[in-house]
Amino acid sequence: LGFLYLLQLQENKMNPAVNFGFQFLLLFVFGSIPASVVAMNQFGLSLSDVDWLHGSAEGLLTVTNLLVVLGLRLPTAEEQGRD
Repeated sequence: LGFLYLLQLQENKMNPAVNFGFQFLLLFVFGSIPASVVAMNQFGLSLSDVDWLHGSAEGLLTVTNLLVVLGLRLPTAEEQGRD
C-alpha cells in the first residue's frame, strides 16, 4: 500500500494509468485468496489444480500486466504538453 501511495505522488510524474494498473493488482490478490480457499474446501485441491479457478485468477493477473504495460507506454501529462 505504501508503494501505491508513493506511486501516485505528483513528484513521480507517473501516468495515472500505471497507478490504476498496480491498484488492479490488489484485485488479483483479493480474488486469488478466496479462490484458493474455495479450491481447498470444495475440491480438496490447491488452486493450481482447479483449472477454472486458476484460469480466472490468472486472467486477473494478465489484465493487471496489460494495464501496467500500457500505462508505462503512455506519455505523462508533462510529455503531452511538450508536443
